[in-house]
Formats: sequence, C-alpha cells, structure tokens
Amino acid sequence: MREREEILCSGGWRYVRLADGTAEIRGCPGDAESAVIPEKLDGLPVTAVGNMAFCGVNSLTSVTIPDHVSRLGIRSFTGCRRLVSVRLPAGLTEIPDKCFEDCRQLKDGAIPGNVTRIGSGAFAGCSMTEITIPDSVVSIGDNPFSGCLGLRRINLTPGQPVLKLDGEALYSRPDRRLVSWPRNPEATEYAIVEGTRVIGGSAFYRCGRLQRVGIPGSVTEIGSFAFYKCGGLTEIELPEGLKTLGEYAFADCGTLGSMLIPEGVVRIPDSLCAGCERLALASIPEGVTAIGAAAFYGCGSLDLVLMPDSVTEIGREAFGQCGTLHIAADWGSFAHRYCWINHIDCIFRDRDE
Repeated sequence: MREREEILCSGGWRYVRLADGTAEIRGCPGDAESAVIPEKLDGLPVTAVGNMAFCGVNSLTSVTIPDHVSRLGIRSFTGCRRLVSVRLPAGLTEIPDKCFEDCRQLKDGAIPGNVTRIGSGAFAGCSMTEITIPDSVVSIGDNPFSGCLGLRRINLTPGQPVLKLDGEALYSRPDRRLVSWPRNPEATEYAIVEGTRVIGGSAFYRCGRLQRVGIPGSVTEIGSFAFYKCGGLTEIELPEGLKTLGEYAFADCGTLGSMLIPEGVVRIPDSLCAGCERLALASIPEGVTAIGAAAFYGCGSLDLVLMPDSVTEIGREAFGQCGTLHIAADWGSFAHRYCWINHIDCIFRDRDE
C-alpha cells in the first residue's frame, strides 16, 4: 500500500519532501499575483513543481520558475486564466501534458533549449500568436497548441531533427503524424501531405473556417478530437486504408452531411459524430463489431444509418436525440433487435427472410 505523502507548509508554499532530499511544490500562497518559485523551503532545495500545483489559481498574472527547478508536473498551471507570462527554467527537459491548458491570456511562454518533449495539450487554449520549437525537442504529444485560436505561426529552429512544417502545419517525422494545423482565418481547405500515416489528436481542433480536407490514402488512423468543432466542414472522404478512429474525432462538426466509414474499421468510438446537427447519412461497413456510446448522439437530421450484421454491440445513447432515424439492417440481426427494443424504424435489406 502506497504511503501517504505529508504535505508541509513554509511561507504560504505547500510542498512535499522527495526521496532525494529535495522539495516539490504542491501549492502557492492563496492570492498571489506574481509568483517566483523559491530556491529552498525549510532548507530543502526546490527541484520540482507537482501535478496541479497551481491549477485554477486565477489571481496569478506572472510566474518565474528559476533554473534550479528541473521538472514540472501534469496540469501544473491548468486554468490560470489571468496568467500572461511565464519564465521556464533553462534546465527543463519536458513540458508535460496539459501543463498550461486553459491559461487563456498566456502569450509569453518561450520553450527553453533543453526541452526534449512537449506533452499533449501542453499549451491548449492559450493566447500566443507565434511559437518557436527548439531543435532539442525529439518527442511531441497530441497537438500541444489545440484551441490556441490566435496562433498563426509555428517556427522550428534550424536543425530540428524530428519535426517539419508544411506551410503552417506541423508534422512529426518518426510516426508520420500531422500534429497541428494552426487556425488560419483565411484558409478554408488543406491537403494533408502524402505519406502521412496519422492525423493526430486535436490536429484541427476548432478550425471553424475549414471546409475541406484532403486525406491521402496512406492515413490509417485519425486521433481523438482531430476535427472537433470544425463547424465549416461540409464533407469528408475517409481513405480506404483507415483502421482506427478516435473519440470525438468529428464531434460538433455542425455542417457535415454524411459519414461513410471505410472497410477495415472495426469499432466506431464513443461520440464520433456527436452533435453533427446536419448529418443525414451514416454508412457503417461489414466488419464493424461495436458502436460506442453517444457515437451519433444529437445528430438531429440523421435519417438513415446503414448497419451490417457484424455489429454485436451498441453503446448507451449511441443514437440518442436523432429525430426520425431509420436503420437499414438484415432481418434477425443484432441491429434489427436493437431497433425493436429502442423503437427505431428498421428498413430490412433482405425482405425475403
């Protein structure tokens, strides 16, 4: 059984003593506007800021993290909505997942030259207009800049070994992944680079003016929230080699008219097209065995779903709030029984059985 950590206090700072005899910050003085992480607490060198240590501290406008701090925790500064600037330590090697998520006024967050990894959603929802990624970075998570609606440009330092740019779009070379397409107020379409294997999680998050995306046949995976709230996206053609779709991949795409899933996909994930108000047709291929919870929830215009015999599982509210829905299925199939139990009109493809 894990031993419970003892939270200590010194000068308004909350911290824990680590096994190596150093201190990890767990909280700051309550109404601090400008915070400088102390060098020592009760004689212990401060080397880390813990998970969620400053989470939701809305009084903060600036933070200075001295060079003696070498580690930040997940969500360390999430939700500090008045935070405008942060100085990161030169020795920092990772900006972890969601570290500065929803710091809505954060404009200045220069990435130090020793950082090797930027985590998923590290700067999600921040206000920077431009950011530079140093050549020390060799690993990057799902779109670290998702929801940065003012971000117009991503720069790479010369010699960056694993990342590349196609116009404004950022790609990861090792896994052939589209990481981020910054929201461009002028662009309405984009053709993903040939050879791309993965459209990463949140890659096009809230790109509201985007109307068309060309997806090459090399793409086998579309990550969670990849096209979330792309309200201008009217159509999407998924490649035949696609194998995996992530949760909420097309959720709240309010003008999307149809969703034709290619053969090779075996599961429709939770909330795939939830809230796609104009979606009228969904075609699910043979081979799909499960449809996740709320997969098409709130698709008020959804009139017809083509469902194969291979489906043996349909999650809770998969077709909730879908208006005058019809499901085309074979007599006696799981889909037929699902329709009967849930009072959904079933159109039988084989009327002789």
